[in-house]
Amino acid sequence: GEKKQKEKQERSVWKLSEEEKKIIDPQLKGILSFIKVLFAFGLFALLLLVIFMLPVSMHYKGWLCVIAAVVTLYIWFMIKTGKRSKKKAKEKQGAAEEKKPAAEPSHNKEMQETKEKILEYSRRLTDLQVQENELLEEYANQQELRKHYAEVKKQIEEADIQLKAIELAAETIQELSNTIYDQYGPGLNRSVSAMVGRITEGKYTDVRLDEQLTVKVRSDNRYLGAEFLSTGTLEQIYLAVRLAVAEEISDAGMPLLLDDIFGSYDDNRLLAALKCIADYPAEQTVIFTAGERLADALDKTDIDYNYIEL
Repeated sequence: GEKKQKEKQERSVWKLSEEEKKIIDPQLKGILSFIKVLFAFGLFALLLLVIFMLPVSMHYKGWLCVIAAVVTLYIWFMIKTGKRSKKKAKEKQGAAEEKKPAAEPSHNKEMQETKEKILEYSRRLTDLQVQENELLEEYANQQELRKHYAEVKKQIEEADIQLKAIELAAETIQELSNTIYDQYGPGLNRSVSAMVGRITEGKYTDVRLDEQLTVKVRSDNRYLGAEFLSTGTLEQIYLAVRLAVAEEISDAGMPLLLDDIFGSYDDNRLLAALKCIADYPAEQTVIFTAGERLADALDKTDIDYNYIEL
């Protein structure tokens, strides 16, 4: 391990910086070129010496000198050619190295453009995904609205059917009401007018009821509506209407149940109303009252009754 470290240190001593190489290289080249020239001339001189020492004639020595000169020139030419080849190789290497840094920025530029395109496509993809989610949400909302619309439409159709049924029922009831009024209206008006005349002692002798049972009473050559009548008079008219309707729709006479309806009657109208009730052909008449006034009024008449105190 120590030997290797020493070798590395020795090698590092011989390593020169680029600037030192740039200064020393031309000097070394000059020295080497000079040595090579000396070597060539030395070699040529050596060859000449050898030639002249050979035991041959001068004719052959001349040819040998020529051959030695040619060989020396050939060797010199090969050395020069090798230098030029090395120089061209170095120039090509230098040009390649010069082009390489130029290519690297171009390559880096392409890589940067590719990265930018990837980022742009990523942003577009994200935008498209957001749009897709919005469209899906909108589609879901539309489906919900369509479902709600279908439910509302169904409700409208059902309501329309019910409305038509109600309209038909109203038309039927109105037709029946008109038919019933045409059939029973005149007799009903006569019966009610007669009872009201008896109860009011001749004050109101003409009572009219229309299809809706709206009450109008004739007074001094004109008809008054219910809003112009007293509470007692209205109650007496409604009692007459109930008795007249019951008499019209039932020949046998329906039972009557009356619950303390005489509170606003005066004594004379109370007696007249009790007589009208007594004349009604009912199977049974039951009157509920909270005081003794009704019994006292019945005692003043010849009407038979049963008094039950609860």
